[in-house]
Order: sequence, then C-alpha cells, then structure tokens
Amino acid sequence: TVTVQRSFDQGSTWFDVETFVSNTQEYGFEPEGGVVYRVGVKTGNYTSGTVVMRLSR
Repeated sequence: TVTVQRSFDQGSTWFDVETFVSNTQEYGFEPEGGVVYRVGVKTGNYTSGTVVMRLSR
C-alpha cells in the first residue's frame, strides 16, 4: 500500500491524505502555501511488486 501524506509544519507532523493498492495516475492541487507532501510505503505495508512514483510541483 502506497500512502500519500502532507504536513502543515514543514515535516514535524504528517497526515495521511490517500492510499493506493494498484496502478493509478492521480492529479491534485494544493492552494495553501507551505504545505509539503511525501509518498511512500509504511512499515509492514509492502507485500510484493514494484512501486514507481512521481511527485512534482
């Protein structure tokens, strides 16, 4: 399971935004300044296969 998270305090606290378990292409827009995002696989959520991700501005 791939999890997208965002932070409003420059990475001190992270909140889950979305999770994905299969191939997908998503588009999002963040109007609020200073919000940072990260994408990853949490400990214990990887079973098999390849994860390819891209996060850009």
